[in-house]
Parts: sequence; C-alpha cells; structure tokens
Amino acid sequence: MREGLVDMLHVMDKASFFTMKEMERSLVHVIGSFLISAVVLCFATFSFSASQDDVKIAAARKEGRLSFYTAMGVTDAVVLGKAFEEKYPGIKVDIFRGSSQGVVNRVMNEYRAKRHAFDVVNVSIQIMNTFKEQGILGRYISPESLVYPEGVKDADGFWTGIYYNIGVIAYNTKLVSPKEAPKTYEDLMNPKWRGKIMMNRLVVHWFALMVQQIGREKAESICRRLAANGLIYRDGGTLVQQLVSAGEMPIGFPLYGYQIEEMKAKGAQVAWNRPDPVFTSLSGMGVSSSSSHPNAGKLFVDFILSQQGQNFFSQFGKDPPRPGATHPIPKLVEGLTFPKVRLLSSKEYEDISKIYWDIFKFVK
Repeated sequence: MREGLVDMLHVMDKASFFTMKEMERSLVHVIGSFLISAVVLCFATFSFSASQDDVKIAAARKEGRLSFYTAMGVTDAVVLGKAFEEKYPGIKVDIFRGSSQGVVNRVMNEYRAKRHAFDVVNVSIQIMNTFKEQGILGRYISPESLVYPEGVKDADGFWTGIYYNIGVIAYNTKLVSPKEAPKTYEDLMNPKWRGKIMMNRLVVHWFALMVQQIGREKAESICRRLAANGLIYRDGGTLVQQLVSAGEMPIGFPLYGYQIEEMKAKGAQVAWNRPDPVFTSLSGMGVSSSSSHPNAGKLFVDFILSQQGQNFFSQFGKDPPRPGATHPIPKLVEGLTFPKVRLLSSKEYEDISKIYWDIFKFVK
C-alpha cells in the first residue's frame, strides 16, 4: 500500500511539473499578446493624437489669425508671436500688450459690452481665476498641460501657468551703495528714503499675494507704513525701472528681477535685492469662452506650453514651470520656495483691491 501511495505521489508530482510548464507557455503567450496589443494601442493612440493635431492645425489655418492679450513684455510677446507664425505659416498673431491692470480693464470692458475680442489671454493666475469665475475663460485642457504639476494649472482646465515673475527692490548703484540699499520692506520705511522711492502702482496682485502669505493685518500694516513714507507713483514696472536706471529716482519697487538683470547686461547701473515675503507672481494663460478663432487660440496655447515655447521663457530670463525647465538666473531663485497660496474668489479680490487703493490713496 505504501508503494502504491509513493507511485501515486510521483505521478501527481509529474502532473504538477507538466502543468507548470504548460502554465509558463500560456503565460508567455498571454504576455506576448498583451505586448502586441499595447504596441497596437499606443500606435493607435499616437495616430489618433496626430490626427487630432492635424485637424486642429487645418482648422486654425482656416481661421487665419488669433488675438492675444498679454501683460508680458512687448518684446517677449512679439518674439513668441513670430515663432508661432514661423511654425504655423498662414496663422497671424495679433497682440495687445498692456500692464496687468490694462489687460484687466480691456477684458472687463469688452465683457460688459458683450464684445469678446480676444482669443487667448495672459495675466497672473489670480486674475485668471477671476476671469474663470465670471465666465470669461473657456475650458481647454491642452495635451501639453498634462506634464505640468498640480498647483500651476487650474484643476478644472481653464488656465495653465506659463512662467514665474520674481519681485525685487531695485536701486541705482550710482545713487545708492549696495551696503545701504534697502533689502526689506522695513528698510523702505526708513525716513532717509522719504520721497526717493518710486512705486509701480498697478500691482494689486502684489498686495493680494502678500495678504495670502502673511495675512491681511500684517500686509495692510506694511503697506500703510510704506505709503506714509512719501512714495512717488508711476504706472507700470517698465516705466519705473527705466526711471531708476536713468537716475531719476534712486529706488523702485515692486519690480521684476529678470528685467533688472536684462538692464544690467546692457550696461545699466542698477542692482536688486529680494525682500521677504518675496513676491512671486505665476503668470497664466487661457482661452476665451467666446473665441472668434478657437482653434488658432488652442494651437497657440499648445505652442506656449510645449518644451519649445517654455524654452523661450528661459531665454527671456523668466522661470518656466514646465518640469525640466532651467532657471535662467540662479541667484534670483537661490533658496526660494515658490509659495502655494489659495486663489482668491472674485469677491475677495474685489475687496482686496478696495483696501489697496484706499491705502495708497491715489487716483486709479
């Protein structure tokens, strides 16, 4: 009986052995079939994506143009427009460039008049969020946006960040030595600088970001003390930095670090310090909800978000948020953690704006 049991176990062991071999062959067959299916699926997906791109490009060329509203520097905007036109012949980019407030005013005035003239708009993400809430932006999830991390794109697909601007205090090195140059907002409140500081007044978003970073009470206190020190106001950062560079005013703020670096490279006697809390403005891009050239607008967004488009911003000295992008001015971002802040609602931003204009008490 024992021998019979041993023979039976031996047979079972052989059966198990052959079964495992068969299972291995089956598994290889399944894996092979899966890989073939995956390759076919990838090819089909690629073909479908390429087909979609072809359809979009053809439709964009049929539209023939797009209207781009932006707060970025005019030279940068023109370079991007020309690069897009070279890549997609037959599609013209019409550019309106203004300050952030200028873009807001134009968009809002056209919206109230039910005239939607822009196809693509670019301002800070805080302003983009208010445009979204008011129905001014259309939803478009660009294929290029899929690689962007959360926090630099709208969760609902209405905008994506395209570059960071980092705020600084600039000064004329002929009029102010590096040792005495203001390094903080507290330094700007020193009575010796009274009447010697020029402020770009079109920066409600600067105050809004400060409120989000350190709270309304502290932000309001800082700004009221700054305003009490005899600030000189001008419209737009470009004008302020030019006047500081020319020696018309020793100090200017809040300005963008990359622009000061550009002026230095051209021989201007200017330098900068990065205050705390640092003003980091993420500039976003989105399409109109009532676009006259929807396909051309979407194609332009795809181009700006692509690696090619983001490389231009690195060349401009800006910090692009696309993964793998380089920081063109390392010392500007040294030790810097880009703050993650909650975007304000339209009502909150409106309330912040009223406080801002009340603090600095000048005519808008």
